[in-house]
Amino acid sequence: MSAFTSFRNCLIELGATQIFATSANLSIETSLQRDVRIESYSEDTAGALINEPRLVPTAGVKGTLNFDFVIASEHFNVDPADGKNSIHKIFQLNKGMSPELEKVGRIGNYRFFNAGIKSLSFEMRPFSLIKARAEYEIFGSVVEVQTKSLPVQSGCYVNGALDDSHQSETACNAAGGVWRYGINPAEGLKSFGTVTANGINLATQENYDIQLISANYSIVAKRKYNYSIRANEHPINQFVPGAIMPYRVSLSEVEVNCNISSNKIIPNMNESGYLQNSFESLNLRELEIQLSLFEARNFSTGSESGNLANFSCIGNVTSQNLEVSDGSYLVGSFNVMQVLK
Repeated sequence: MSAFTSFRNCLIELGATQIFATSANLSIETSLQRDVRIESYSEDTAGALINEPRLVPTAGVKGTLNFDFVIASEHFNVDPADGKNSIHKIFQLNKGMSPELEKVGRIGNYRFFNAGIKSLSFEMRPFSLIKARAEYEIFGSVVEVQTKSLPVQSGCYVNGALDDSHQSETACNAAGGVWRYGINPAEGLKSFGTVTANGINLATQENYDIQLISANYSIVAKRKYNYSIRANEHPINQFVPGAIMPYRVSLSEVEVNCNISSNKIIPNMNESGYLQNSFESLNLRELEIQLSLFEARNFSTGSESGNLANFSCIGNVTSQNLEVSDGSYLVGSFNVMQVLK
């Protein structure tokens, strides 16, 4: 009787970081194509003779990893200088990101190698946790390993670090620490977003009064892969599965998109995606959307939850839409794009 791995034991890891995933999908495929060639000439049929058709690889083993997860502070680095979180722990999506495939990870009892992040997106709306989705490109085979289960660490945190010397909440509080119950995810009601143009907050500007209903943020990286024929003919390919790897990887594009749902759209938009107001001689060339993610629970001594991470998109409006139906309000949406590379 075969054994199955339960969801509780299906750990999702990237490097040494545990992902608090709600679902995941790993797909691997080959690049086999029919190989048909003319081998000789037949005098009997006065035509060409072809070889016996077969399947041959045109590239190495490739795949994708998609997972949905709850955003928590464990996914981000903390800058010791200012104590703020950044995206650069496992989701290294920025203008100066490395094109190389560096990540090693696992899904359940399978480990994969040579993975590079392709996209990260999340949705922020009131009364819900902020859930995100990430996609990685994977090269090479996956290997089966032993099942690993890593529970979420609860305990006493002193100066932001887990302190095992205090095993109860009472002892933790006496030592000046904070007792945490599992992860502290980002929550939409405590988080907020702002839309500004040339330093003007359009939510407080009387002429615009834009109020955010929800925000969808996404950042996408595109790479180009080059294969070396000589390297792929190396004898090691006969002994190591998935040994055919890209010879060189280059980063071609990085762009950010933020779609805002609000009570209004951007008026006076010209063909360049600018907010142009000829009556007041106001020409706002770029919109800046700032999304600030805050934790659901307050573990500090202050009255506010901690700021988990900040995301921004500075660019031009590429599209917008108005929608209304019986019994509802007029709702607008607009998309802002920023080209990082």
